[in-house]
Amino acid sequence: MDLFKLLNKKQRQTGFPRSAQMSFFLANSFMLNDVPYFAFLKKAQEPFDVIRANIVLLSLISKQSIEKYYFLNRKELMKEHKFDPEALQKETWEKYKDLPHFVNGEETFYLPIFSRVTNRIYMNSLEDLTKSPYKVLLTKFDSAVMDPFDIYGVDLYNSNFTKLVLLKRVDRDAAFLDKDSLSIYFVNKQGRLDVQIALFDKYCRHPNFENLEERALKVVDAYFEDDKEKLINALVENKFISSRFLSKLKHEEDKINKRRAIK
Repeated sequence: MDLFKLLNKKQRQTGFPRSAQMSFFLANSFMLNDVPYFAFLKKAQEPFDVIRANIVLLSLISKQSIEKYYFLNRKELMKEHKFDPEALQKETWEKYKDLPHFVNGEETFYLPIFSRVTNRIYMNSLEDLTKSPYKVLLTKFDSAVMDPFDIYGVDLYNSNFTKLVLLKRVDRDAAFLDKDSLSIYFVNKQGRLDVQIALFDKYCRHPNFENLEERALKVVDAYFEDDKEKLINALVENKFISSRFLSKLKHEEDKINKRRAIK
């Protein structure tokens, strides 16, 4: 068993099951049934998968809120012969500018489940949703959804769609700290998890949660240097693993080496 798997297996209980992130997921995951492309996320159990699911859920909720506001007001304004698409567009985004969003390149996006082009329609011309081919986005939009993680990569995680704390970026990869699951997540340019480093094994009797970001960054630096010995030292020096865990790790590595020797 390698270091990362053993850390995950032996991690002490975290507050993630009782966190706001998990509560949000449990309260809203039913929405994923309406979009078959994302239905698999409803089964999320691991913290990082819940984080991914919540990004999609927040996007779906934002979509509903924006459309509801625009079209309810549009209906009333048309009755009064006061409908001005540009004015209502501006009013809608003044109300919803603080919805979860992220920056990709030089643009800000609110609906990562859609392409950049579709996001621009919502940002600049909601009235286009009354016309073909865009009006399908109001109802049967499943054919228009895309993989948000593949398209937008680490930028999506480095936003208020999540509670993750960016520790370091190296090219198009990045390391994030999640204080609820007490883990460092290394995310690649495809927006997928490469490695999770679970902090604080169950043998840590008095875990120290102070200055987590600063301490975790030293672990991240060692990881990006691809230096296992330095990585383990960083975990030890920053009190993320116990001496008993180190003994378990050595025991596991000895077993693996013996098997290899026999072969």
